[in-house]
Amino acid sequence: MLKIVRKNDDLFSVGIKTKNAKLLCDIYSDSAQYVQPDRSILDGKDSIRREWEYFILLKEKPLDLVLNIHEVRGNREIIYETGDGFTLLGDSTKWKFNYVNVWRLQKDGSYKLEIDTYNSLK
Repeated sequence: MLKIVRKNDDLFSVGIKTKNAKLLCDIYSDSAQYVQPDRSILDGKDSIRREWEYFILLKEKPLDLVLNIHEVRGNREIIYETGDGFTLLGDSTKWKFNYVNVWRLQKDGSYKLEIDTYNSLK
């Protein structure tokens, strides 16, 4: 399970580095939910894609997104991941956060994010 999660987590970094909102959106299932602090829940890939399009163009210039896995558990159908991470910005500062990802096995054998949530660390 750890190998599956690490491979998928690495796509966040690639998507931010290449400013590729489509790649970031493809990490999610069609029915995914993205839960952010102090905001409405985003439902579905279209809403999530628009959020990533906005995010990669922020004036703070996100350069990378790094996830540090703390725990992975679950079964073949569903994988729960917890960890912390940061977004590296153009001025070398970091936006730090904790996160929970819920990965679900898809019909094609891949794993996609079903639930993505985080909270900021001060």
